[in-house]
Amino acid sequence: NATGQGTVERMFITGVSPLTLDSLTSGFNIGTQLSTDVGLHDMMGFAEAEVRTILEGVGVKEADVDKVLADVRAWYNGYLFNDEASNRLYNPDMVLYFAEEYRKAQKYPKKMLDTNIASDYNKIRGMFGVGNVEQNYATLEKLLSDELLAAELTAQFSFEKSFTQDDFVSLLFYMGLLTVDSGEDDIWFFRPPNHVVRELYFQYFLDLTVERAGLLRQGMDLTGMALALSRDNDLRPLLDCATQILKGLSDRDAMGFDEKHLKMIVASLLFSAPRFYVRSEHEVPGGYIDLLLLRHPSNKPHHQFALELKYLKKSEAKQLKQKAAEACAQLERYREDPYLNGLQDFHAWAVVFVGDEVGWSGEVV
Repeated sequence: NATGQGTVERMFITGVSPLTLDSLTSGFNIGTQLSTDVGLHDMMGFAEAEVRTILEGVGVKEADVDKVLADVRAWYNGYLFNDEASNRLYNPDMVLYFAEEYRKAQKYPKKMLDTNIASDYNKIRGMFGVGNVEQNYATLEKLLSDELLAAELTAQFSFEKSFTQDDFVSLLFYMGLLTVDSGEDDIWFFRPPNHVVRELYFQYFLDLTVERAGLLRQGMDLTGMALALSRDNDLRPLLDCATQILKGLSDRDAMGFDEKHLKMIVASLLFSAPRFYVRSEHEVPGGYIDLLLLRHPSNKPHHQFALELKYLKKSEAKQLKQKAAEACAQLERYREDPYLNGLQDFHAWAVVFVGDEVGWSGEVV
């Protein structure tokens, strides 16, 4: 006020996205953005040593700590807020959810995805509707194909400026749905931080793809599909769901369709029925497995899988036999991996789609 009484000398504002408030005369231009400050980086999450202490504190036995920590790392770790930071951080909400569930029952929770984090799905749907929707969809495809997104981080969003692709990537970063992979000068490269966030992206991709195919997700028995696969080594329901989606896609969508898109559709079906821990492009001697389906940490023993997926256009149908032989040869090489050899109830399946139908499928023993 006029007497100077009640003047704010210092303020600390927390939120999600940095906005600049502009007007014709003046704007809020005296703030300092601390989200990416290297000196404050470790305040934003738990370090691995802290997570180990938490796990020990809720009853994880000393002999089991390394195994449990490895699982927790895959699901909840990975956050980096500056490319010069020395270590990645664990999401505190996710870790504390796991710790509390483990403390109560001395075992993994049935669902590794906390309900509070699952609500971020609605944020994803909302954000992918901002700006250029088609460009955002292309960004989603890159994310699910394990491509890095290059962008110059937006320091402040302004309603006075057009919304760019860098702005969109930056928004996902500020919302915790992307993290820094590496940096080069003033350009950062971004990726999803961990398995939990990837699961959210795949769930959104499935909903979006089902809509584009003119189908209803409610009409797909994803639970039955996952049970048939995990209990009975039966791929038919999974392949039927994928075929249903492919048949519904328009010619416009099918024009640029390739093996990458097929794998994303199959993976999204599996991510949306969380019976498995799904690894994409898992490295083994001799190559990369398209999809490796491992038991969810809290599940009872059931079948586990390596899937090799191939795609041919209808005009390439004559190559079916060759493509099937190629897929089988790859799986035979992959099965020599000691890690895969150590998996119980493990199966290797090759599948070749021709257009919108399964041209051939078979188990490699």
